[in-house]
Amino acid sequence: MDTQTVTILEGTSCTWFGSPNQAGENPDRECICPFCAGPVVARDRTAFQKRITDFEAGTYEWPISNLQPDPNWEPVPHPNFSKMYAWAATQNRCFKHFMHMVNAFKKYTGETLDVTP
Repeated sequence: MDTQTVTILEGTSCTWFGSPNQAGENPDRECICPFCAGPVVARDRTAFQKRITDFEAGTYEWPISNLQPDPNWEPVPHPNFSKMYAWAATQNRCFKHFMHMVNAFKKYTGETLDVTP
């Protein structure tokens, strides 16, 4: 992975995110999560942050799906979503599942976060 052009890395099998200089390396010199050694993908930092703020504001779009019957989901705001990601960035760990991060955020900060659509 060319870390010179990457602005942020995000775990594909965990919730870790950070800069390339924070990532671990496997024997093939590929960037990995520094905590669980899971794979990571490169993201544009601006797009990553926009995804978080859009979800918090309820201005995101659902991907087109062929679910039948059509669930007719409408985006809704998710207060504290940005705050949870800011908190997660200060933790010296990753979470194996998104809901583990949500639950830990609530346990250690007392803040609630409803992530249901």
